[in-house]
Amino acid sequence: MSNEFPESDRFPGLPHPRETQLLFGHIKAQNNFSEATKNNKIHHAWLLTGPKGIGKATLAWKMARYLLSLPLNQPTHLQKPSFIEFNPQSDDPLFKRILALSEPRLQIVRNSWDPKTEKFRQSISVDDVRKIKRFFNLSSTDKGQRVVIIDSADDLQNASANALLKILEEPPAKTTILMISHKPNTLLSTIKSRCRKLNLQSLSNGDLKKALSQATQTEDGIINQISPLSEGSVRNAATLLNNDGIKIYSKICEIFSVAPNLNRLDVMTIMSELTKKDSDTYYETLISMLSIFIRRLVLNGATGVPKNEIVQNEFNVLTKLSPNLLEAKLWSTESPMIFKSALLSKNVNLDRSSIILDMFLKFNKIAAKIHQQ
Repeated sequence: MSNEFPESDRFPGLPHPRETQLLFGHIKAQNNFSEATKNNKIHHAWLLTGPKGIGKATLAWKMARYLLSLPLNQPTHLQKPSFIEFNPQSDDPLFKRILALSEPRLQIVRNSWDPKTEKFRQSISVDDVRKIKRFFNLSSTDKGQRVVIIDSADDLQNASANALLKILEEPPAKTTILMISHKPNTLLSTIKSRCRKLNLQSLSNGDLKKALSQATQTEDGIINQISPLSEGSVRNAATLLNNDGIKIYSKICEIFSVAPNLNRLDVMTIMSELTKKDSDTYYETLISMLSIFIRRLVLNGATGVPKNEIVQNEFNVLTKLSPNLLEAKLWSTESPMIFKSALLSKNVNLDRSSIILDMFLKFNKIAAKIHQQ
């Protein structure tokens, strides 16, 4: 296996999951897998689910390193009962092969790179899945463990999902398929029923800070500021770091500080980046920051001010717009339709600047209702 092209499962600004030294959190999922290995009950297919960027792929690579390290022809319960942590300085030949993607008993299935368009293909094709069968045939000589990592199963086409299902129905011996899914509800129920599930949750604030520090070498002060916005996801945190997430959130707070007397000029300023080339990530970050701000409004009214103030004057804005449970219910009831409408507008390719302006105007109407109460 070679690594000649960009990797669709590598997120900008973060190490690849196979290069990540320590996995933080997810103790229950790790213990479930460890117990299965101790009891000689390694299921042939595992489905790792949860939000993006919380460590599912890192866990999958950790599981793969363990499975591929098992000695040949020994009962599993007599072998190592715990995971092998990855050490980038290790001289272990297996670790080096995995890192270089040259381990013959490991196959990765992911969105491939199209050198003609210089973009990643939008889905995992049936031909990509058929490579798994060829991999089984070529890697069966030493009778050792074989591992397939699919990142992510959400990208399977209908034909490729059915092709995978056939493999899951008659899996070869000593083979483990590790599938990552951010949206398991979109998968075929027949695929899910043939997998053992590991449901991973968003990282705690403490684990997120450790993981983010390991991945980005970010200063503690910035980590403390960005953690509440990241929703337990290192990927979200990296997106915010790479795309001025704190600056965007601060601007949102500034705009809402004068609601319901919304200043359209301020809104136009935050929208100006949408006119630039390659502004997709900025748009997604802006929507995400709006969503988090609204959720913190609801939290403020329902349970009191959050533990940490993300930007200066945030608590004053939250308390002004959502001082108690009545206002919190208003935000929680009316805001979902605003976000749903924005998603539908994007799907039909409406101008993104118009979408953002419409959202702010609708949020301003909610603020006006609260002001009149």
